[in-house]
Amino acid sequence: MNKFLLSAVLSTLLLLASIASADDSFASLFSSVDTSTIGAAAAKAVNAPANGPVTLKAFEYTPSARVSSDTRTLFINELVKQGQARGMMTPDKEKQLRAAFDKADVVKLWGAQLEPKGYKMNSLATATALWVAVSFQIMNDGQLNTDIQNNALLKQLQVAYSNSPEVVKLTDARKQKAAESLMWMAAFEDNDVTQARAGAKGYTMDAVKDYVSKLLINFKIDPAKFEIGDTGLHKKGN
Repeated sequence: MNKFLLSAVLSTLLLLASIASADDSFASLFSSVDTSTIGAAAAKAVNAPANGPVTLKAFEYTPSARVSSDTRTLFINELVKQGQARGMMTPDKEKQLRAAFDKADVVKLWGAQLEPKGYKMNSLATATALWVAVSFQIMNDGQLNTDIQNNALLKQLQVAYSNSPEVVKLTDARKQKAAESLMWMAAFEDNDVTQARAGAKGYTMDAVKDYVSKLLINFKIDPAKFEIGDTGLHKKGN
């Protein structure tokens, strides 16, 4: 896959642009990803060989409809909260927001692009690779990764998670919540880029890149120090 972008399928949710950006909402939800465990393990991907041993149960999970609903509700509630704080949330707009989200399945939206390429959707490694790839594309002014680069990144993360006792011990529910949170963040980071490029009020590329950089750093992956190449994630200059 050489394109990790979701603008087309996000068209039904663009009403969010007048409510809150990912900068407002998702940064405060980043704890849902459990950075103390998952972020620490993901950061070790830079040292993980793409051909290392993999334990599928370390990062794959059996999905639960309830976990998906609960995760989606967390995001909806935060968006409503931010909209209210900015004086931009009316009862009608909240109703419209919730109705739009009720029809949105982030796994299916991304799966339409990823599954034909062989990516497994019920996988924390896939979700992390997706979010990291989207984030680095934003930091690189839209420069797309190649299939080779994305596949190498995914394999590195699979190895890194397989080698993390803390990640291996996570329940399916915790892995799914983290994975789908990352998928939502990737979707709305992309949406914020779309809004910024369209000149939407309250959106600038500098602001988007600033918060994306901060989220990556919170994951121990500093975009000023690392890049994605044919061997996956590696330190710049190496």
